[in-house]
Amino acid sequence: MDTHQTTFLFFYKFCLSLPIENLCNHLQTANRVEDRRHILRALKSLSKKYKLEVGTQSIGLLGNILHHEKNDLKLVQLILDTLINLTAMDSVADGEQLVLSHDMSIQFTKSFINNKEHVHLILELITATDLNIRRTAIDYLLCFFRTVLNNYKICFWEVVVECLLRILVDENSNDGNIAVGDCLCILLNLLEDNEIIRTFVSLTNSAEHIVACQTTIEQCGILRRLCIILMLTTTPADILAETIRTIGDVMRGDAKNQRCLDLVTNTNTKIQQPVLFNLLYVMICGEEKSFSLRISVLYCLQCYLHKNESGKSMIVQALLAQTKNTANQHSMGHLLRSGYLSEDAVASWCSGILLSHLIVNSPQSKQDILKAKLALDRTQTNAKTLMEISIDILHKSSSSFHIRVAVIILICTWLPNCSLAVQELVSIPNSISYLVSQICAQSIEDDR
Repeated sequence: MDTHQTTFLFFYKFCLSLPIENLCNHLQTANRVEDRRHILRALKSLSKKYKLEVGTQSIGLLGNILHHEKNDLKLVQLILDTLINLTAMDSVADGEQLVLSHDMSIQFTKSFINNKEHVHLILELITATDLNIRRTAIDYLLCFFRTVLNNYKICFWEVVVECLLRILVDENSNDGNIAVGDCLCILLNLLEDNEIIRTFVSLTNSAEHIVACQTTIEQCGILRRLCIILMLTTTPADILAETIRTIGDVMRGDAKNQRCLDLVTNTNTKIQQPVLFNLLYVMICGEEKSFSLRISVLYCLQCYLHKNESGKSMIVQALLAQTKNTANQHSMGHLLRSGYLSEDAVASWCSGILLSHLIVNSPQSKQDILKAKLALDRTQTNAKTLMEISIDILHKSSSSFHIRVAVIILICTWLPNCSLAVQELVSIPNSISYLVSQICAQSIEDDR
């Protein structure tokens, strides 16, 4: 063993023998980089067994050193490892020890993130060129995500998402960029089954609580930042699906948040379109997309339409415009018509369900869509009403079971408290006799 190694071991053991308070004092006053590294190694070793003592006396100091010494990779690595020990929930302890460990993790996490600069520093490290630093920074973020998410620390969520999105927007054009991949991985862990957003606006809460949380989420800019993710071309499908469902929860029944989505325009395409159009396009024309993503869009659009009479009217008017020769093929009305008539079962089913949400509890929308005449092809010569098309789909032998169910759901939503819709249905030849025949049929398929 050479002299350098001997000196290192001696100083390291000496550090371990010192009280933790003395170690922290030495860490503040040490001038030599090597001395600071030795002290940090000792604190890291002690942080698991003496979590309370190390965390109480060093958490702020570790953040300050990280700020001033962020270019010293060895120091940064030691600080991150120590922070992980202090923040991690103890999975081995039980009973009172488990509660105490969790309480300490929560307290140390709060102490660290109370200084937003600390959060920014950690997020910057996930773009570091050193693989070990980047991996440890991600481990630390995911470690206290679990602590923070379990305790609804929404201000932290706001800071993290803002920093991650800034990195993603800056690096968006660099396909395959490692930093982009790391950011998206963190976002997925943050969004997936998170208790910060969905628990706040869960239907199990009181109406007053949901409204208050939806207002707060919009005011602090989280909804706007979530909408930015929708327009990033590099966002993977699983992250996109989680984001879309979260946006749906945030705007369900909230007029201001629903209008917020109205105002978002995707500028990353040749033809700039409202993000609502892009979402509907994915649901209807995205046969190559995952089923989970398309269903997430349907859920989000249902939330957008919930108690949103202006949004319903806008889409109904776009649907009515399809009766004209100048119908816009880049409109939501055209997409809905195409989806409802599509041979793709997912597109047709989703379109039928969305149409039912378009008219539910809305007498005006029920009457308005009676006027819609949709062309079955581009000639515009053989247009039929939406009710006629619905009955045709039921009669069509190639229509799948799920498509027929979606059509029946639409008709069942349309008829109550709308005598004009009832008259329209009865006036279509064989419509009632077909429905009765299905009830009386004996096959297993028809039983379903």
